[in-house]
Amino acid sequence: MVGVAHTYTIDNATVTIAVDGDSWTFKPGGITANSGPAIRMLDGTFGNTIAIHSTIRTTVEFESAIALSGANWLMSISSLGVVTGYNGVYFDGGASGTNCQIINDGKITAEGGSGVVLATKVGATIALDNSGLISGVVGLESFRGSNYVTNAEGGVITGSSYGVLINADSDPHLLSLENFGLIKSAGVAIQGSKGDDHVDNFGRIVGDVRLGGGNDTFINEATGSTVQGGIYGGTGDDSLTVHSAATKLIEKAGQGSDFITSTVNYTLNDNVESLSLEGTKGLTGTGNALDNILTGDDGNDILRGMAGNDRLFGDSGNDALTGGAGKDIFDFYTTQGRDRISDFQNGQDRMDIHNWTGLDNFADVKAHAKFVDGDVVIKFGADVLTVEGLTLAQMDKTDFIF
Repeated sequence: MVGVAHTYTIDNATVTIAVDGDSWTFKPGGITANSGPAIRMLDGTFGNTIAIHSTIRTTVEFESAIALSGANWLMSISSLGVVTGYNGVYFDGGASGTNCQIINDGKITAEGGSGVVLATKVGATIALDNSGLISGVVGLESFRGSNYVTNAEGGVITGSSYGVLINADSDPHLLSLENFGLIKSAGVAIQGSKGDDHVDNFGRIVGDVRLGGGNDTFINEATGSTVQGGIYGGTGDDSLTVHSAATKLIEKAGQGSDFITSTVNYTLNDNVESLSLEGTKGLTGTGNALDNILTGDDGNDILRGMAGNDRLFGDSGNDALTGGAGKDIFDFYTTQGRDRISDFQNGQDRMDIHNWTGLDNFADVKAHAKFVDGDVVIKFGADVLTVEGLTLAQMDKTDFIF
């Protein structure tokens, strides 16, 4: 069944979409509603297509310019489109709302509320692709459901209080956010929820990022992607990927086990537990006072555990490892290069070689160990481990994990 094509230019009343499968085109001219939203799609409708090339506006206090329910619809706003109300676009999901998409190349402006509100029903999905402007007190608010947002290059999401608000008062839900453009706020650029939020940043974020509860992921995907503000992890096991040593994850004590992946020399902030270096050029990774896990990249790395009972693994390359204070463990694998421990504390630190194929017990270690220039050197095939300041007489099986 082929749907009916509806075309509007100028109107002063609400356009109500109450049927299935039709197309609705709003040409230059505009809709201004003095009672209710300018466009309303009713719950239970299915498969409608909306194309906006004009101004869509409501003058009603606390009302949204466009209020949408229904399922499997597509709404596009061209560069000619301007949507204005207390809220710009409000999608409440209703009982049927699922698998819907908004494409914005125009301007969605809220006069007191949120530019776009995604109050998708639990279990439903909606996609928002923005290349235009979304603005308000809150730029984008995600409230329920599974919401996938792409802010494209040239796209701007901005709010005086929040750029993006993943509503912390709502039920735990998913917002997957990719930013290639600009997200900004004089307050908080991105506020996370109680759930597991995922943010991929290829562009610019101006303002603080507060990830909230849950096991959150924040990835600065490309060299040149920036965050002009702090990144606060909150509770949960959070992960952050960075290309700048200045990009830090800010955590309080007891807020989960947190993880940094870095393509540059990097020092862990207080209350962050783990660091993994990424690349092939060889980097320096430095821990903090916690029990850290530090992992090198495929180059010749320098790892420094500092205080705490740390675990250091250089990975491939010829790595220099310093545990610092505490009971540290140094991990070694077969074919991982020529590594050196600078501060092995006999009777306290240990070397984990259970993945070093061929060295299965202390007798195997002794058969491949020599004392060279004041250090113990263990050589097996192409792999060499030098332990500075340790003697063969001091070395015993308690120094190793097999």
